[in-house]
Order: sequence, then structure tokens, then C-alpha cells
Amino acid sequence: MKTKQMFVGLGVVAALGAAVVPMTSYAVTDSDSKAVNVQLSVGSTITMALDSSSVSAAVLTSESSEDKTTVATVTSNSASGYTLSAETSSSNGALIGEDPDNTIAYVGANYGSASEGWALSVDDTFKAISGKKISLATSDNVADNEDTTVTYHFKTAATTTPDVYTTTLTYTAAVK
Repeated sequence: MKTKQMFVGLGVVAALGAAVVPMTSYAVTDSDSKAVNVQLSVGSTITMALDSSSVSAAVLTSESSEDKTTVATVTSNSASGYTLSAETSSSNGALIGEDPDNTIAYVGANYGSASEGWALSVDDTFKAISGKKISLATSDNVADNEDTTVTYHFKTAATTTPDVYTTTLTYTAAVK
């Protein structure tokens, strides 16, 4: 009987001993860390408004000239600034008559000496054309409702064929 009590006693001691054994090797992790990269990309924005959607001038076929204006207003958050340009619908900037054989050339800086032609200027500086594109203005800073007044100059000669001459200018403001 003493042997049985001894085994029961050893069993209790063994059970208690197992309960007292440190559980560190069996411990569950109570925290974990992971890194997340956070990135916010803020793009440049630009808006442009024109004060009118058409420009119309009328001149006689005798030697005449007429000037009209459009104001382009640009707002941009780009610290590097923006460019403002216009592109003509004709391949060389010419005004095309309803009869497509009739044209009036874009003469740019030669407007003063030309007997016939049309041109754009900004701040009294005539603008050159490159292909179909005319560079009008540039800014190196953020713009808040910055106005650019574009003047259209039209000149006819006594030999200019009567017609209605047109082109479409598409204005573009772009961040640099």
C-alpha cells in the first residue's frame, strides 16, 4: 500500500512539477510589426479660360487693317510655371477662304512690312509660327488668374480677293 501511495504521491508531484515548469519556450508572441510605405503624389494642375469663343473682324478689300483681342487667363500650381500656345487648324497658319484657293498668310513679325497678312502679338511682340504652333507666353512661377492679352492683327491689300477667311486656333496652357 505504501508503494501505491508513493506512486500517487510521485504522480501528484510530477503533475505539479510540470505546472511549475516555465512556459517561456511555449510563449505566444503578443505583438508584431510591419512597415508600410506611404506616398502622396500631388500633380500639377492648370486651368485656362478665354474671354470669348470667337474673334470676328471685317475689313474692306482696299488697304485696311483691324485688330481684335482675346484674354487667356491661366491658373496653375506648378512651381516650374507654364507655357501658353495656340495651334492653327491650317498647316501653315494661313487663313483659308471659303474658296480654299484664297488664303491670307500668317506673317508674324513681318506684319508691319507685309501688304497683306495676319499675325498674333502679346505685349506688342509679334509671335512667330512653327509649323502650326504659335508660342504666346511662358511663366516660371505658380500662376493665379494670370492674364495674357493676345491681339489678332489683320491686314488686307487692294488685291485681296473678297471672301470669308477662317482658321481655328486651339489655345493650350501646359505646365512646364
